[in-house]
Order: sequence, then C-alpha cells, then structure tokens
Amino acid sequence: MVELSQLNVLNFTDEDLSTLFGNIEQIYQTNILFLQGLYERCTNWSNDQCFGPVINQFVPFLKSYGSYSQNFDAASEIYNRYEERSDVFSNFIEEKKLLPECRGLDFRSYLIMPIQRLPRYRMLLEDMIKHTPEDHPDYFELQNGLEQLMIVADSVNQAIVEAEEKHKLYQIAKKLITDSSFTVMKPSRSYIMDGDLHKICRKSRKKRKFFLFNDVFLYSYSQTSGKYVLIVHNTRSICVKITYLPVVDSK
Repeated sequence: MVELSQLNVLNFTDEDLSTLFGNIEQIYQTNILFLQGLYERCTNWSNDQCFGPVINQFVPFLKSYGSYSQNFDAASEIYNRYEERSDVFSNFIEEKKLLPECRGLDFRSYLIMPIQRLPRYRMLLEDMIKHTPEDHPDYFELQNGLEQLMIVADSVNQAIVEAEEKHKLYQIAKKLITDSSFTVMKPSRSYIMDGDLHKICRKSRKKRKFFLFNDVFLYSYSQTSGKYVLIVHNTRSICVKITYLPVVDSK
C-alpha cells in the first residue's frame, strides 16, 4: 500500500487508494491480535489448553469484513481502470508478483482473500470441534464460537446484499434520463430485473427497455449515448404476461 502511494507517475488519488484497500488496515490489526492470542496458547500448551476463549473474544471484530466486502466491487473497478490505462501500474503488479513472499499471486488474488476468510474460519472451527472430545473444557467454547461466527457471517452477507442492491440502483440511475418528478434512488426500493420488450404499434414493433423493481415498473427507450429516456413509470399493481416464441432458424 505504501509503495503504491509512492508511485506518483500513476497519479493515484487519495480517494482511489482509500477505495482500493478499503479497511484492510483494520482487518490486518485485528488478525494480528488474534494470532498473538493463539500463539500464547500454543506456547503454553497442555492437554487442557483452550482456544475457545480467544476465538470468542475475536469473533465480534469480524464484522469489519462486512465493510471490506461491501467495498470490493468499487475496489475492483479502480484496479481494472488503472490496469487498462497504465503500463507502469501493470508492470509494477507483475514485478511484485515475482517476489517470493507473493508466492506467484498477483494483486487481484490478494484483493479477494479477505472475502474468502470468513468461510475458512467457519471450516476451521468445524474441524476443531470435530476433533475435540465432548468432555474437553474447550468443546463448549468452540461451539459457542462457531455459533457466534455464523451470526456475524449472516450479518456480513446481508450487508453485502444490501450494498449490491444500492449499487445496482445507482448504476441504473446513471443510465436513466428522468424528469424531476421521479428518482430511482429510494431506501425501500430493490431491483428485480430488466430487459427488452417490444411495443406493438399499428405498423411496427418498437423496442423498449424496462426496469422492474419491487414497487415500480419503468418503461423507456434507448439513445445512441447508451442512456435510456423514461417514458412512463407505474407504481400500481402490475400483471405481466410472458409468451415464449420458438426460435426460427434463419438458414
């Protein structure tokens, strides 16, 4: 992170750097403390040694992975942008990939690792419980740790879903040209689907773009700019009949 910020030739802005790495520093510090707690237990090993108390103390801090996960798509977009536009950046990534400590993995591979961490912690705890006798003093602590971890994981997953919903609404809002009487962004609104429909007119069929949400149906036409102009929006009950037509081979 420090080396990237020092590559002035890349013209990295503070905002881009902050988005690219998210709250990775917070996650790093949390895991350092977790590792220290486990190490202390290992260096003072006995048959009655317990890891559960350390795990239960650590689990609440795993919520920080939620913020990182919500930020991941934005971070990926920034990474892709610099990779496409800057040979200096691409060369820098390839150069660091060859370092022994990178183990042949590029930046993108490390960027996604925190996303994969919670499922791996769950598998670790399940394996520890499997190999811990039920009469061991750590058995109950490990089970409790697993239950708390699953609660945190569900919370993180829900936060990711909500963030993805907001991002989808934002992307549609950028493409849709509307008047001041309607706005796409709404806290209670969720995206369902979008696609192309054909309006049957007297002489021809006109292609239209629709966007379906939980509370509104948007009907628009496309411009050469790639944007869509809103024709009508309907907040009343919607009934759509879909007819599947056979594909006819043009040959």
